[in-house]
Amino acid sequence: MKSLENKMKDEKSVIKWMDKSFIQREKDSTKGENGVIGVVGGSKNYISTPSIVGIGALRSGADLVKIVSNVKSVEVACNHKKGFLTSRIDKYDGNIQEIVEEISGCTSMVIGNGTTKNPETIETLLEVLKSSDLPVVIDADMLTTRLKDLDFEGRKVVLTPHVKEFERLYEEVEGDLAAIKEKVKKAARVYQSTIVLKGEKDVISDGKTVFVNETGCPYLSKGGTGDLLAGVLARFLSETNGLKSSCLATYLIGKSGEKAFDDIGPGFSLEELGKKVSIVLKEDFDL
Repeated sequence: MKSLENKMKDEKSVIKWMDKSFIQREKDSTKGENGVIGVVGGSKNYISTPSIVGIGALRSGADLVKIVSNVKSVEVACNHKKGFLTSRIDKYDGNIQEIVEEISGCTSMVIGNGTTKNPETIETLLEVLKSSDLPVVIDADMLTTRLKDLDFEGRKVVLTPHVKEFERLYEEVEGDLAAIKEKVKKAARVYQSTIVLKGEKDVISDGKTVFVNETGCPYLSKGGTGDLLAGVLARFLSETNGLKSSCLATYLIGKSGEKAFDDIGPGFSLEELGKKVSIVLKEDFDL
């Protein structure tokens, strides 16, 4: 726990509220009580993306992951042999009610990873977001300014843009760290959400408080790391608020990247990174 305090410090000590109550599970807990994560994502060009999100959720302790996607992504999910639940949809466009029904039994969801920027797809998934009240991590292709039109007040919503996506949502990322923190805080208010600006230092804000995560290594820039993060984040968003889950998820991915590099070198895979998430969670939080 000491390393978390040293690596993430800003307006107040994370340690004071990053307790283990939402990380540990009860001895008598049963399947489904520790997170059922819905993943709405993937396309013909990004068939493995939903599975990467799912690995992040499972490696951080979720009980179940349900992938709602096209036939190719569902096939990949089945081949991963991770015990994913799957639901095949022929296409996103217009299938609002079907998607909402498929994720209705989940405790949180991730949406947007690998879905493409097709206008009809975006329109459909915006309607899904309107029709569901699940805690949600919105990433990748669904990071659109249209999200400002949705009412997220009182709902657990986390947006996870990298720099270019943040600039698409709000404005240019420039200036010193203090200036960037202020921009992220203001953007969080505009979107009524928690925002995680991913980078060398992750800047996290719910519109009131700002934290900066400093864990990580340069080799986390490889494709799929953000998808893994989204899965980890969604697992904890089932249990706690957007700020806590975001701080914990970015810390875990960063620390896992450090461990993977130390143990394996620069060529560590996403699978290997996911395994480190489980190890860091156990070691740093005395599980």
